[in-house]
Amino acid sequence: MTDHPSTHHVQLEENGRLVASAEVRTPEDGAAQASFHVEPGQLPAGTRSALVDAALEVADTRPGDRLTASAPLGDGEILDRVHDRYTEVTTRSAGATVLIEATGCTDEHPTTKTS
Repeated sequence: MTDHPSTHHVQLEENGRLVASAEVRTPEDGAAQASFHVEPGQLPAGTRSALVDAALEVADTRPGDRLTASAPLGDGEILDRVHDRYTEVTTRSAGATVLIEATGCTDEHPTTKTS
């Protein structure tokens, strides 16, 4: 039997303008895969954290689940949020992208930080 992952698209909008999106795949083995994208320019505070939370919500992650993801290199808010939601996170750069491997999804959904 072939494992067919389900694919979800997450989009965050501000005043009718797309500000961030993610493509999330959830294979049956529980290891979510996500590709995060944010639009250039000034974004509302907490947009990137909200994107991570929304992606993990549609992936229906559970404690102990794994995540493999890609995000724009240097995007600290996305990385911080992944660190908030997983116990072990490793990253490596690949061009203008950071590849994220995370294990130990926590049951907690910390409040999005705003400044």
